[in-house]
Amino acid sequence: NIFPVIFSGFAMGFALASLTGVTPAFAVAAVVASSCGYIMRKPVAVVGVLFLCFPVSIVLPLIAGAYAGSLVPAIGRKEKRGDEKN
Repeated sequence: NIFPVIFSGFAMGFALASLTGVTPAFAVAAVVASSCGYIMRKPVAVVGVLFLCFPVSIVLPLIAGAYAGSLVPAIGRKEKRGDEKN
């Protein structure tokens, strides 16, 4: 499930880089990490997996993007409480 998210993040990152003029490696790393962080909700695991695709020199946008993506509330996901009946 994670590889389609990585691929679409690459495409969105390159589109963002071409629209804004930032360095493509920075934009792609930040977008891929944030989208994977949103899906997986585990920033450390996201950074570990994305080290297979990115060089170590891109570690700061990976960490920032993965952490920021994991903080975004999920749409349609409700927290279960112990005092409510299912």
